[in-house]
Amino acid sequence: MEPFFNLSKQDFFSKIETLNAILLDVRNADEFQDGHLENAILIPFENPDFISLMSDFDTSANYLVYCRSGNRGVKACLMMRSMGFIGEIFHLDKGYEGLK
Repeated sequence: MEPFFNLSKQDFFSKIETLNAILLDVRNADEFQDGHLENAILIPFENPDFISLMSDFDTSANYLVYCRSGNRGVKACLMMRSMGFIGEIFHLDKGYEGLK
């Protein structure tokens, strides 16, 4: 099983439209407030409670994950996999900044 799939902007938006998945924004609250994808749930990766917050989520669900530039998103995807998340996990390559 792949830890996660890194997707281009086009493929990420295609997955939003076609896949039953939870859209997860792992940036901080200020970044989220400055703009985010519709229906995204904010769970900041740098929050010390990230693991605890994620433990409330369905580990068998599919996830679409993004951050600002891609670094925190990759770490969040790997953390989720290590926590036992077994659904498909997709990451937005280049993060939210790559959408501009």
